[in-house]
Amino acid sequence: MSHQGFEIIIQPPHPRSSQALMERFPGAFQAGDGAWAAPRFLYLAPTRRKVEHIRELLLERFGGALFGNCVMTLTDFFERARAAAGSAHDPLSSTARLALVEDILGELRPRLRYVTRAVAHHGLARKISTLFSEFKQNLIFSSGELEAALGNTDARHIVPRDKARDLVLIFGEYERRLRALEVQDAEDAQFSAGKALDTQGFAALFPQAHCLILEGFYDFNPLQKYALRGAIASAPSAVAALEMEPAPAPGAPGAWRWRRVFALPERTLQFYRSCRDDTRETALPAPNDPNPMRTAGARLFRSAGGAAAAGPCGGALLISPRDQRAEVIEIARRIKRLASGPDAIPLSRMAVVFPALENYELAVREEFRRHGIPCRISAGRPLGASPVCGAISAMLEAARNGFPRAVMFRFLASPFVRIPRPEGAGVPDAFEMDLAARAAQIAGGSGAAAWIETLREHRGRAARRASPDELDRLDAVIACYDAAFRALAPLGDPQAPMTPAAFARIVRSLIREFGIRNLACERASGAVPPDETRRNIRALQAFESVLDELKSGLELLARGHGRAQRPAGELADMLRAALAAERFTGGARLRGGVQVMGLLETRGLDFDAVFLGGLLNDAFPKKDEAAFFLDNRERAAARIESIRADISEDRFLFARLFQTTHRQLVISWPAQSGEKDNVPSLFIDELRRHICETPAAELACADAEHFYCRDDACAAFGDDVADPGTASLPPDYAAALDADELLFVARNMDAEWERRFSPLESAFQGRIASAAHLALVRSAFAPPANSLSVTALEAYARCPFRFFVSRLLGIEAMEEVEEDLSARDRGTLLHAVVEQFYRERYDEISDRIAPVPADGPGREQAERRLAEIAGRQLRALRFSGVFWDAWRAALLSGLAGHERADMAPGTLKAFLDFEARDRDWCRPRYLESAFDDRAAARDPDPARLLGPPLEMALDDGARFFIKGKVDRIDLAPGSPGLFFVVDYKTYAGEPGVKQAEMFDAVNTGRDFQLPVYMILAGRALGPQWRAAGGALYALSGVSKYTGKFAIFGSEEFRDPKSQGGNAVNSAAKKGFVPGEAFEEILTVKVIENIRAALRAMLAGHFNPDILDPKRKQCEYCELGRTCRLKSADTQTLREAAAALPGIYLPRPLG
Repeated sequence: MSHQGFEIIIQPPHPRSSQALMERFPGAFQAGDGAWAAPRFLYLAPTRRKVEHIRELLLERFGGALFGNCVMTLTDFFERARAAAGSAHDPLSSTARLALVEDILGELRPRLRYVTRAVAHHGLARKISTLFSEFKQNLIFSSGELEAALGNTDARHIVPRDKARDLVLIFGEYERRLRALEVQDAEDAQFSAGKALDTQGFAALFPQAHCLILEGFYDFNPLQKYALRGAIASAPSAVAALEMEPAPAPGAPGAWRWRRVFALPERTLQFYRSCRDDTRETALPAPNDPNPMRTAGARLFRSAGGAAAAGPCGGALLISPRDQRAEVIEIARRIKRLASGPDAIPLSRMAVVFPALENYELAVREEFRRHGIPCRISAGRPLGASPVCGAISAMLEAARNGFPRAVMFRFLASPFVRIPRPEGAGVPDAFEMDLAARAAQIAGGSGAAAWIETLREHRGRAARRASPDELDRLDAVIACYDAAFRALAPLGDPQAPMTPAAFARIVRSLIREFGIRNLACERASGAVPPDETRRNIRALQAFESVLDELKSGLELLARGHGRAQRPAGELADMLRAALAAERFTGGARLRGGVQVMGLLETRGLDFDAVFLGGLLNDAFPKKDEAAFFLDNRERAAARIESIRADISEDRFLFARLFQTTHRQLVISWPAQSGEKDNVPSLFIDELRRHICETPAAELACADAEHFYCRDDACAAFGDDVADPGTASLPPDYAAALDADELLFVARNMDAEWERRFSPLESAFQGRIASAAHLALVRSAFAPPANSLSVTALEAYARCPFRFFVSRLLGIEAMEEVEEDLSARDRGTLLHAVVEQFYRERYDEISDRIAPVPADGPGREQAERRLAEIAGRQLRALRFSGVFWDAWRAALLSGLAGHERADMAPGTLKAFLDFEARDRDWCRPRYLESAFDDRAAARDPDPARLLGPPLEMALDDGARFFIKGKVDRIDLAPGSPGLFFVVDYKTYAGEPGVKQAEMFDAVNTGRDFQLPVYMILAGRALGPQWRAAGGALYALSGVSKYTGKFAIFGSEEFRDPKSQGGNAVNSAAKKGFVPGEAFEEILTVKVIENIRAALRAMLAGHFNPDILDPKRKQCEYCELGRTCRLKSADTQTLREAAAALPGIYLPRPLG
């Protein structure tokens, strides 16, 4: 330095602020004696990203002349100052701090008034800890100071008395515990550093540094100001660089905008001026570089100025994709575009910024990888999300919660877990073990003993039908489960008290027992890539640090009045929470990729292109997170500065991006979240009003021609990407990826473009075209596989792609074992109860089923018998619990012997009521009747086999047999020769199928069950019988919805009493059509629809269902991640499909 003082450099925000500072003070960056001596300065930056940026600049400018850790964050600076001063107090870890607050809340609970009901609130200790940090950042370090702040003249009338009393009581006890333990939390340590800098001086604590440099800061809290004031005042020389424009004269144009944008830098300038007397200020002019973004930034929040630079690589652009996922995809596409061509921007000079990065992190990881874009996400991932620590976390969760089956599978299926196998046992893997547990109907959660008992009972039942080899495999599974539970037994009792040291010792022994450490670190025969091995080792090292910190922190608390022992379950929860809170980058070596970060991390940085996404009103400006007990009004009255009390910080960072981005700034927000329209940030409205005289262009990037334009997408890297060997990627990609990764990226991009931008008749859209594959499809329907059930035919009609995956490929979603009765099992139960009830009422002499009486002794007898049948079926199921008891009571409520005043009539009572009202219209005769070949029929009961299947012959000679099983066939007592088919459906409430949709579904070939059952029943019963219609029958949990609905039938058979008495029948009368039209649909349209569907199967047409705009089945389909058909794209695909007749299901005839 050429002078000994404090110089404040004021310069407008621009991309090369750090380089300009180094050029202005080259003497400050000279090393000491010798080429490799320690530097003579300390450089403080606001974020670790800025620290890395400064280190890279120093290395580029000065090479190896600078040696040592001279660039650091403010937190690291205070920690080094505290260590240099020789503090006698131990630091308190964040985990131990939370445990201390939890102990205090539990101990003080009887004495609290305002906080009493919230003591058990999840996360309360973390919120209290955050509030205490805020108190200390405002230099409140004792309960007396807090009481004075909350009891001043202004706060006394605003802060409730009980709230202030409780806060003072908890904070006082917290400080007393810290003094008794002789420990310091983070704020106490920072205060000690400030005290040392004030008393001993900067030169005494950092004797080798002669200059203190601060850059990128724009605001400090009171505690930071206290600590920094001593450092700046005692440093031999100091430099502070501040980004702000010169203040205009009061009333001059731009004064209003300047006060809004630069309020925080102006406050920081006033602080700098007060630090020492020998202060001088230097205002640097704005650089004269042709930066289009500086032009846009100069016009921010004011209406004067020229037009923004146009074109794909200049100026600012506002876009609003349809949803969050589409927003990330659009950002990825624009990154590809900017990274190609003669004016390509290096990937490392691009930044993707989100105010709420945690909401976008998963989507960015998935979509950027899918688009072949390397990226570096600053936040890292939770340590518990790393595969090796995820296995440990699953182990703790399983032992903590009684060994739930899903958690046990997640633990044992980890590649880092070696399943214990007793001597002589087989070698089943985790998947075989889980399948055995599913077959035994194990949900878990009741402990290891219940597991083994249930598995052995399952083994006993299987012994009657399984082969010896299958029984041996099952014995091996039981032995392996038993060995795993024995190993986990030390943590099996969540209430068992143990010391933190004992808990840590048990966890480490379990890691050895299950071979987690060895499997994570081994590199046998090169099977594990070196980078993955390094990440696993770093994850284990980080886990050891977290475990040691938890143990030492809790032992530190036990020195005072803390608990020496804690329940094992509580310790496991604390360790899992610590793993989730710890961020872990995995030691990624990728530095050439796109930088993904939060908005606060952009402080002091500059980029050529910035994508600022997620600008929603509830996310940016960010709401005050610390207002759990004290809102901003109460804080202002107590003169406590909130960390985020206003939006000045967000506004300044938002405006800064306009002036520090070289070429392209893209601002985006998702237009919708689900079905709700989003409200953009208020800063977007300010931009619309003030950035220029005409509003910035908005682009709906979800439009079909924009989203599915292959030429536009392939322009990023050229068509040669289709050949991975000649892939032409930007140099920045090649520098960031090795050869294997480069090949993977090229193939990934090629496959992704082919899938997303291919025409509808391509293989990626479900179209099988090659002769070899078509031959395989036809062979899949060769006899005896040419027998299709009505359910399978309708499955094809509803989604050909799902039919292809499940029927032809044999891939089905693995059914979850539920702790209560599943929806499918409830339907099976109700079917069985109703069938047995009516079969008992069948009279062989009269060949009819006795109808249900409306009242009288016969009705009571029917109710009691139905309740007995249901009770016997329910007792056969091995379920228990509050929810099971509630469902059982709701099912039987209202029947004779089960009347309850506090419950509405249940499903079975509503069923009998409807049957009694319906007895004069139609009565049940055939129950659970099958239509199939006698030789192929599964059910040996000939009474259930009503007739043969429906034979369908196609033009090319192919033959199919359509079989089925109808729930019920009713006969009309007043109209001889007419029958009515019924298909039961189970609903929790109102049926999901509307009457108005039923006719269209049958007419267009979307619904085959009812019409095919009518055709099959008519052929089986003989020519003297004629189909009158069919209906879905709701067995609903809400009595008013129970009965026939969604009717499709002939108008001559409409119930004359449907005008009143039954709301379902009254609404269903719209489903009846004239007799001639009804006969035409059954004999012509339905048959032609079946033939068209069968022809489409043989032709390889398995495209996802896109023609029905009302269907929402894609939202609940387990194959959504396979077909990737997004609901917002369906309208575009429907329009394109209109030009492809024959590819999809047939249009309505006529």
